[in-house]
Amino acid sequence: MECIKRMGLKQAFFWLTFWCLLGGLLLGGIAFGSCIYLRSSLSDTSLELEVGPETAMRFSPPAASGAGDGLSRLLSFLQFALPALFLTGGLVLADILFYRYKLKKPIADLTYGAEKVIANDLDFIMPEASRDELGQLCRAFETMQKELLRNKRDMWRQNEDRRHLNAAFSHELRNPVTVLKGSLTLLAQDPQNPETRRRIEVYTRRIEQYVEAMSSVQQLEQLPVRYRETRVDTLIRELKETVKILSLEQQCDVEGEGWSQVYLDTDLFSHIAENLIGNAARFAKRRIHISLSESRSYLTLTVSDDGPGYPEEILKNGPCPFQRGAEEARHYGMGLYISKILCEKMEGKLYLNNTGIGARASAVFMKLPNATCLREN
Repeated sequence: MECIKRMGLKQAFFWLTFWCLLGGLLLGGIAFGSCIYLRSSLSDTSLELEVGPETAMRFSPPAASGAGDGLSRLLSFLQFALPALFLTGGLVLADILFYRYKLKKPIADLTYGAEKVIANDLDFIMPEASRDELGQLCRAFETMQKELLRNKRDMWRQNEDRRHLNAAFSHELRNPVTVLKGSLTLLAQDPQNPETRRRIEVYTRRIEQYVEAMSSVQQLEQLPVRYRETRVDTLIRELKETVKILSLEQQCDVEGEGWSQVYLDTDLFSHIAENLIGNAARFAKRRIHISLSESRSYLTLTVSDDGPGYPEEILKNGPCPFQRGAEEARHYGMGLYISKILCEKMEGKLYLNNTGIGARASAVFMKLPNATCLREN
């Protein structure tokens, strides 16, 4: 039957029908001939008596003759009924064999796949299909199933990206709003302070640009980077003013000096700084230390605290969105995760480690990103 399994449906149906009908015809022919032979045998049954040397008498017993007539009529019926029966049986056998070897497995495989799809379980493997038309249908079903699975995973990733983006959006608005509140408090105390007015204008512009950027992207990684030339001492001054306005409960020191020119997206740099400072403020006991240092090629922002340090999972796998900190159930790790993504957007990197007396986060940036990156952004 292996050759039947390898045939197409039409070819298999033809040959199964042909051989089964041929078998039925042979059996029907044998039955037909046998019935004729048995009937002729019955007609020759008689008794022969010798009366003289040249005279003989044939005698058939009445009872035996009646039984022979009934058997003869039965053989006459079977003579035509058996061939018809064998032919019909051959067709039925051909149908049974065709279903068993060509239809049963593909139908079962398709039923199995359909039940999985109905149950919304698309992560399954279809059994190996034959090479006939139903096998092609099974392979087409498998292709459809893989495409549905791919689309489902794409939709899940898009939903996760949108979830991360929404969380990042709400998280990143928190720091500018806090700064604006602090600036409004200072402005109420001194309405003529130009520095406070300037800071309100800067953070209002940052919020406006951030809302516009976040509304046009599907992933946090798609945020545009706007490089501009700035001085290191300007960044240090901004850090000191931000810390003062944030009104942290812990003692916060800012140190650093430098006058060289660097190319950064100052808004994204401020987002990173505020996230790292805010994360340190969550866990620090009494002291937070912020430093901005530069080497020949790199600019490094370091934020240290005297808290319990980072969990081993974060140090091993890096920050992840919605990751709970062991020390505070409300901390979901969005600040560190966003800082990591924004550092990578500016060709930088975020390093996390424990110092023995607390945690330290270091954001390292290239002072002059490559020319291709500058042209693209």
